[in-house]
Amino acid sequence: MTIQWRYEQFGAVGVMAVTGYLGAEALPRFNGATGWILTRATTVILDLSGLHGWSDAGREAVSAAVGQFADQGRTLELAGAPMIDGDADHRQDLGGCIGAPVVHADLAMALEAHGISRQRSTVMQQRRGVLL
Repeated sequence: MTIQWRYEQFGAVGVMAVTGYLGAEALPRFNGATGWILTRATTVILDLSGLHGWSDAGREAVSAAVGQFADQGRTLELAGAPMIDGDADHRQDLGGCIGAPVVHADLAMALEAHGISRQRSTVMQQRRGVLL
């Protein structure tokens, strides 16, 4: 199983929504997507609420992406990260992210933190069915 992803821009904030399972076989696709997005936006919200799960390698890839964005003076925020063994506290500890990422419970809260309305976040969530 692999992932699908979709990117949408909301003013100065980009949203990359990921669905599927973020495991070892999905890493080339994930890394390619985050690399592509890194060239297009300063602040990106990585919506992980559509993931069925992720492996240690998947979590490490997310941590690496946070670091890559930070190295370029950009921000990769996380929204809706899957729980590990039912423990929501992992959202603050993603395997040594360079520069602790901003973590939101879900996409709506992440967008609201940037002044983007719930109505627009609902539209984004409805579009999840059309992923790359």
